[in-house]
Amino acid sequence: EGELKYVIVNESLTGKDQTSSSEFMVRLVLRSQESFDRLKMFLPSFVEAVPSVKKISFNLRPIHSAVFEGEKELHVYGDRFFCYRLGADYIYLTSRSFSQVNAQIATSLYRYVADLIEQYPGENVLDLYCGSGGFSFFLYNSFSTTTSYCTMRFI
Repeated sequence: EGELKYVIVNESLTGKDQTSSSEFMVRLVLRSQESFDRLKMFLPSFVEAVPSVKKISFNLRPIHSAVFEGEKELHVYGDRFFCYRLGADYIYLTSRSFSQVNAQIATSLYRYVADLIEQYPGENVLDLYCGSGGFSFFLYNSFSTTTSYCTMRFI
C-alpha cells in the first residue's frame, strides 16, 4: 500500500577499458502524484551522495497491473537524454525509452543476435517493436538498409 511501486535503474559504463566507471538513470514508479513534491525535496542530498546518478524521473502508475509504468512521466534531475554505452558506441535514451537495464548484457545480446542474422544474406532489415533500436544499432553496418519501427511514445 506504499507510494513506491518500482525502481528502474539503467547502468552505462563510461570508459572504454577495464577501468570503466558506471553512470545511472533512475526511474521511480509511484502510485500517486501525492509524493512527487516530497521526493523532489530529497533529490539534492541523494545526488550529492550518489554522483554517478545522471538522470532521475518519476513515473505515475496509479492502477495495479502487469505493466510496470504509467503514461505520466516527470523529469526531475539531469539531462533529458541518458548516454547509454553499447560496446564502443553510444545511444541516447529518454526515461521512457525501452532498453535493457544492463548495458554489458545488452551488448552481448545484441552482438549475438547480429552474428546470427549476418549469416543470412540480404540487403534490408526491418526491426519491428525495436524500443531504443539496440538490435538495429548493431546491424546497420551489415545491411544496405536498416529500418527500426516502434509504436511506443518515448518523449
